[in-house]
Amino acid sequence: MLSENLSRRVLTVGCAYRRPRGGVAQVLNSYATYVFPRFRFVCNSGGGGRLRKMWQAVGGLAALAGRALTDRRLKIVHIHTASYNSFRRSALYVSLARWMGKKVVLHIHGGGFREYREQNKAFVRRVLNRTDCIVTLSEDWRNYFSTTLGYKNVAIVHNIVEPPHIQNALPDGRIHALFLGRLCREKGIYDLVDAVVALPQEVRNRLTVHIGGSGEEAETEAAIHRAGLDKCFAMEGWVDGPKKTTLLNRADFFVLPSYIEGLPISVLEAMSHRLPILATPVGGIPEIVGADNGLLVEPGNVTALSDAIARLVADAPLRRRMGEASWQKVQPYLPENIERELTRLYTELLNEPA
Repeated sequence: MLSENLSRRVLTVGCAYRRPRGGVAQVLNSYATYVFPRFRFVCNSGGGGRLRKMWQAVGGLAALAGRALTDRRLKIVHIHTASYNSFRRSALYVSLARWMGKKVVLHIHGGGFREYREQNKAFVRRVLNRTDCIVTLSEDWRNYFSTTLGYKNVAIVHNIVEPPHIQNALPDGRIHALFLGRLCREKGIYDLVDAVVALPQEVRNRLTVHIGGSGEEAETEAAIHRAGLDKCFAMEGWVDGPKKTTLLNRADFFVLPSYIEGLPISVLEAMSHRLPILATPVGGIPEIVGADNGLLVEPGNVTALSDAIARLVADAPLRRRMGEASWQKVQPYLPENIERELTRLYTELLNEPA
């Protein structure tokens, strides 16, 4: 945990997190549970219709102003954001916090930020220029902000992953793969279906791919049905809590063939449960997945994806070796290390002892 003295100086702004749906919410939930002794938080979004979202945004701004006016101990406003609407909404909080004399930390999670910035260069520059620190998730993203965009006030705070909840799963003679993420083209879900189609029949007969997530659920199910793969896939819907724990413990390997990523919480969760990772070398993924703990294939390369699935299905010793390597590599993302990173970030901004 952060010290109480340091924690009381920080106000966090972000999306609703108590029943997390998505990576940013999961990060905030873990901060509240494992890092901050008292989580001082303002919600600026939480789903629902357009009017509800507007009300949340306005209410969040009012709450931020109220906290800044009444709490003299408050020195830092730490804003968690992504791209597009999330970034535009967060820009209002950056401006208000800056105007009220607070140190502003902008913590950027969105894997699509490069594309968003290309479309909105002047606006993004104005917002970033008002920050005291830009927080990124990986070395790849820090290089982008410091080298490509020229910012010096850039720090890495790794995504946090909860300590694993290990359960014994009874073997059933099948190999279980797990996908967790939004069901859409950008996450590679349709490539995954095509890759299973390309597997030899004897491999498909041994494989069950569990799909956890929301989004294009009907389209995904239709693609599976058209391919005649209903027996190979299990649609799990949105998963969290005990159900996610069960799936992580049952899985033999994790698969996420994304086109765009920041640093996926789902990959870190899988690593904490000692799973090999089959993914793509996008965003910060190559910093946590290498030849020792997984297989990387280029986005959209269905043949390579299919070959990698077949290799993992066939080789149990390889899965065990990679799983143990995943556990070793995930250590920097566990709560005690994130607490140290945040302590260093906040104390440097305050220029005083924690």
